[in-house]
Amino acid sequence: MTRSIHKLLVALLLVQNVGQSAEAHAKDGGRAKAIKIVTVTEEGKSITAKIRIKSYPDPENDAYVLRSGEGFKVISVDKCNDLVSISAISETIGIIRKTGDSVPDWLPCTEPELTFNDFVIVPLTLSISNPEFKQTEFWSKTLGKAAVEMRPELPRDIADAFAKQEYGKISIIASELEKSIREAGKVDEADFLYSIALDAGARGVLMSASQNVDPTMADILEYSTNSHRFELKADVMEAVQDYQIKNLGLAKESKALGKFTWETMKSLPGGDNVYAPQYQLRPSAAEDFNGEFLQGLQQPQF
Repeated sequence: MTRSIHKLLVALLLVQNVGQSAEAHAKDGGRAKAIKIVTVTEEGKSITAKIRIKSYPDPENDAYVLRSGEGFKVISVDKCNDLVSISAISETIGIIRKTGDSVPDWLPCTEPELTFNDFVIVPLTLSISNPEFKQTEFWSKTLGKAAVEMRPELPRDIADAFAKQEYGKISIIASELEKSIREAGKVDEADFLYSIALDAGARGVLMSASQNVDPTMADILEYSTNSHRFELKADVMEAVQDYQIKNLGLAKESKALGKFTWETMKSLPGGDNVYAPQYQLRPSAAEDFNGEFLQGLQQPQF
């Protein structure tokens, strides 16, 4: 009899504990939830973005990503209510969010799917023609202490190339920096430098073809949803290929056609006497490259 009562008491305690656990679980919002975050431009183009989350009163953090797809990420959240907010930041330099009074930077986590469709693709030229690129101090900060100590004249050399619109030289500098920065794992910064090399090279081609090149002209590059970086527009690519065939003697079937080879870049303004290896950064110096200054470039106001 005593043993039966003991078993009954144990069973009752187990039921009570399970009930309390379930109640606490419910109050707490249950198990972790999966929330889909969609990130697109105003025109509906998919872009890649970093997802941030803040749960009052805790500080904001990077969200835990369960999986990613074209224009979306599925994140895990412990709870989803009005006290939890989510934001998205473009991972591509040259794409910003058009936030303001009518478009909040953060959205409350109240739905299983949140959409950020306020991203704007800023014509990369507006960044490349930024006055800061002509300043030695800007490049000193961006390159980092290690690179400047290695070559103290490097920041002024780069700034002067932008100031003088030496497009061939800019293309070579950007190409060399891009390789070093990419090897250091700084993909976003490397993609931006890659696009600068394309933009400057294309301008050099147009200038060499006796066309008037406005430094702020925006019809050079367009954002590619395939590579998630800025590439030459189709008509500009044709102009580059035409230049290479007529001026450099490349065959129409050449694999180098449309690419900014050393021969192409050196044929452009300022590129003829450039010693490319001087712009390569050692691994330690490349790691010091500060992409925050590129991200912080003044963007046009909307």
